[in-house]
Amino acid sequence: RLEEAIEMYEYVLAIDPTHLWANMHLANSYYDLDRFQEAIDSLHEALSHGVDTSMIHASLGDCHYRKGEFIDAKNEYNQALKRNEYLTEAWSGLGYVYSDTGNSTKAIHFFEKAYQLEPFNDDHLYNLAAEYHKINENEKALEYLLKIEQQQPNDPDLYFFLGDLLAEMNRVDEAICYLKIGLERTGNEATLLYLLAYLYLERGDKQTALGYLEEALKAYPEYYKDFIEFNPELISNDVDVMELINVIARNRNET
Repeated sequence: RLEEAIEMYEYVLAIDPTHLWANMHLANSYYDLDRFQEAIDSLHEALSHGVDTSMIHASLGDCHYRKGEFIDAKNEYNQALKRNEYLTEAWSGLGYVYSDTGNSTKAIHFFEKAYQLEPFNDDHLYNLAAEYHKINENEKALEYLLKIEQQQPNDPDLYFFLGDLLAEMNRVDEAICYLKIGLERTGNEATLLYLLAYLYLERGDKQTALGYLEEALKAYPEYYKDFIEFNPELISNDVDVMELINVIARNRNET
């Protein structure tokens, strides 16, 4: 009920315009409604009343980032760091800006700073892995994904990314091994079943591929289009695979 929350925060600020958390929560409420300019305006109102903190500037950076105003976002994140060099939100914010503007080298620098401050925050590790993958340093990307496994061994996204990356590196046996470990630890996650089916299909083990695909389709039939997107030419031209998809999809429609 964000609209009602906004009304209450504005009431608080009418009484005390310097109330830090009312200012922050008001801006966050606008942010959550994708009303980024109103969030910016409310934060500038806080600044006009002398509420000048690192979090105010980091929040301004987030709003400008979401609007695609990258220069303003960088300026605000840097202002935040001048006030608090240990603010991870500002370091990672700069990382996102440089990532979105195509400068992975700088993005890595800022994500690394955030990771050093919050070594148990997996978001920083995922960001680092993604940036190293962009610049084709896949061994480094793999290194960061394996750090996530040490911290969050039950994260299904991790095993999908590990399987996908290792397959891209032509280490398909390792990819399959990690996907199977992921299935054991996450309770047959849909994305892992579909990726396993695809990797077995790609390596020519049709029967194993069909087994995993059938399991995936029965549990999560709605994801079959994503499965086809792994390799539309290979999958769409395989009669057995498409027949299995059609049979299970037809049964689902009938029920």
